[in-house]
Amino acid sequence: MPEIRRPKLTVIMPVWNERKTVETAVRRIHALPVDKEIIVIDDYSTDGSREILKKLQPELRLKLILHAHNKGKGAAFRMVHPTLKESI
Repeated sequence: MPEIRRPKLTVIMPVWNERKTVETAVRRIHALPVDKEIIVIDDYSTDGSREILKKLQPELRLKLILHAHNKGKGAAFRMVHPTLKESI
């Protein structure tokens, strides 16, 4: 009998100065009962979001990408596409 492959959820989350909400958002996604990868792109936040994400990275197994300067939301999606484990 062929193996049934469970779908995988890939979440791409651009972040820019989201200190007040980023931890709750990432934890809610992590708690979903599905196989998932969470890719967070910090677009050079200056409000502490980056530090929160660095703290959460090992615990929640985040794939964290840190921009060296603000590039915009579109750039975050364009740069992540080649790194996805699953096809779109």
